[in-house]
Amino acid sequence: MLGAEGLLADLAPGSIIAVSSTAKPDTVKALDKRAQAQDVGVLDAQICRGRFAADEGTLLALVGGKADVVERGRAVYGCFCSDYAPLGEVGHGQVGKTMNNLLLWINAVGLIEAGRLAESTGIDLVKLRAALLMSSGASDALKEWDMISFTWALKDMQIVADLTDKAGLSLPVTGAIKELVKDARRIKATNAPKWTGTA
Repeated sequence: MLGAEGLLADLAPGSIIAVSSTAKPDTVKALDKRAQAQDVGVLDAQICRGRFAADEGTLLALVGGKADVVERGRAVYGCFCSDYAPLGEVGHGQVGKTMNNLLLWINAVGLIEAGRLAESTGIDLVKLRAALLMSSGASDALKEWDMISFTWALKDMQIVADLTDKAGLSLPVTGAIKELVKDARRIKATNAPKWTGTA
């Protein structure tokens, strides 16, 4: 992107670079600073909802950038995203995705622990899941339990940890989740609670 023969060096003024990979907010802010010097816009456009939503064209884009760049990006992202949520400046798309993923992993780790506890009572987890989906225990993690893999969870939590450290905040639950997702990937792949009866 930034090298002598990188993308930015060859873009015409008025072009837009759209970043949809999950990264640190500072990374896209640094790119934006370099791009502004060449009159190139940056659209910080994070994608949520996963592969089935991609097939259906119902992804969610969490976007940050200058207002005109955000509006220009809407037409392109609207081809595969049913929802397009402007959150502010460049970097805020990353923040939105990071908070989304933090909440996902909190819920997913909680489902491993709640599942283990529920199993110890002999309750039918499939019936319990159906009941919880009608109550305050509902979450997308519970709804889509079979698709949760924790593949990128540690990367997501490392970004969370970086933001936490830069903000000087003490977030013990968040710190615990960062450690717990390391083992959660193995648990989910080999010995997960059978919330759906299939995986």
